[in-house]
Amino acid sequence: MIACVSYNAETGQIALNGQAPEVCNEYVIMGAGDFLTLSVGRAFDTEVFTTAAGLLLLSFVTGHFAGRLVRWLGK
Repeated sequence: MIACVSYNAETGQIALNGQAPEVCNEYVIMGAGDFLTLSVGRAFDTEVFTTAAGLLLLSFVTGHFAGRLVRWLGK
């Protein structure tokens, strides 16, 4: 069950406001089943992370040594 609720800060009460979750302007509360349904397939992909981190490290090291080479050739 997914519900749109409003929070009243003065009284500290939470009340259903009847809006659809797609157009809710306040807070959306969902059950455990809905949360698990939404979170399936959004797991952290270690292969993509390893590839991206490796490429970033390679570009950093290549740029560093290219800068050293340009500095050495400039002297």
